[in-house]
Amino acid sequence: MSNQSDYGTKELHRRHLVRPEFIGGGHSIRVRVIDQKVLDNLLLSKKIKLDHYQTLDSMMIEHYNSTIGLRAQTFEPKVKGTSSDYTDKYAMARSKVRKVLEEVRENLGREVYKILRSILEDVPLTKVQMMWVEANGNMKRLINIVGKYYG
Repeated sequence: MSNQSDYGTKELHRRHLVRPEFIGGGHSIRVRVIDQKVLDNLLLSKKIKLDHYQTLDSMMIEHYNSTIGLRAQTFEPKVKGTSSDYTDKYAMARSKVRKVLEEVRENLGREVYKILRSILEDVPLTKVQMMWVEANGNMKRLINIVGKYYG
């Protein structure tokens, strides 16, 4: 039997913001991690607004889901000549994410493009990137572009 309980480990508590909650109608308690992503931390620290979070989260979900099916190209001949709805759906999602990233890079510059990629890929932001996020009006300019596709 394991020593680990539903309260999580000490390491979990040290690395994340956690909230205890009751399970069902009983007296059992578990701990829920509420800052799993970089985007969560930006919202919890009030660096971004809730509507910014929702827009970026929509893009993040589509970015994640559309890249799940990516695999290395094989050189084996295809048996079927038609593509499935599954691949078409994710190809369209990848195309949409790519359009947003290209538009951000063209209109806001390479550094903002890197910030957006970091958020989408859940990579912690550097101090310089965090200063850009905190500056007044910067996130609104980014969300104006992302919101055209995910707003």
